[in-house]
Amino acid sequence: MKLLYWDIDGTLLNTGRAGLYAIEEVFHDLKGTDVPVPKIAAGGRTDNFICQQLLYKATGIMPTDEEVHAFCRGYEKKLLKWLKRKADEGVVLPQVEANLAFFQQRKEYKQLLLTGNSATGSNGVGGGVTSYGPFNLYNGTISGNTASNRGAGVFIGSNGSFAMYGGTISNNTANERGGGAFVYGSNLTISGAAVITGNMGANGVPDNAYLSSGKTVTVAGALSTDCNVGVTMEKPTLGMTVATASGVTLTEVDAAKFSSDNSDYRIALGTKNALV
Repeated sequence: MKLLYWDIDGTLLNTGRAGLYAIEEVFHDLKGTDVPVPKIAAGGRTDNFICQQLLYKATGIMPTDEEVHAFCRGYEKKLLKWLKRKADEGVVLPQVEANLAFFQQRKEYKQLLLTGNSATGSNGVGGGVTSYGPFNLYNGTISGNTASNRGAGVFIGSNGSFAMYGGTISNNTANERGGGAFVYGSNLTISGAAVITGNMGANGVPDNAYLSSGKTVTVAGALSTDCNVGVTMEKPTLGMTVATASGVTLTEVDAAKFSSDNSDYRIALGTKNALV
């Protein structure tokens, strides 16, 4: 099955600037009505990023995860109110209904919305995607998601598998492990232009593709020049296998597309067509 992720405002419909009014109201609730709302480039940005940047621009101090979380949850509540107020101005954009109907009839596609989601609670896993079966990512972006536990962007549980043939997983934050992806069920399969970078785990440290004990990366095809994957091993040791290849021969150029999130280690081409 192929997953098709849609943005909402400006892609599927026009909400009459309901999101902007909701953001401004929450900002003034937090900072006071006398503080002007900073101007930032919001196009194509996730809710988490927008909230973070507004707070940063207003104070000059990078906000904590808790402050960003509070802003986002306040925004979600205000947005419902403003969507109702602006209902008469809302309009579905041209060709959207036809496109949605087209993909709805295609059994090989599943349509989803995926940006700025949060998984909370003691078992908060998979802010963007939680899978206990096969999950294949061919394109698109998983970004701006949070998890109070593991796998803010993607959580692959027992009996699950994750193959990434393209797309980007970035700007996701987990309070514990696996800011970008937490892989538990099987190895992580990578090929093409897969990008997993810019994700954070506990204490704000880089944590992109977190591989549980015994799990590695399987390079299952040629890697494009854009491929870039950060890796965190649960129990790293010098010389341990990070990636193996299936059907391709790994090179030094391929090795350079992978990096260790732990600055004490680096990933290099090893023997037997593997990265260590």
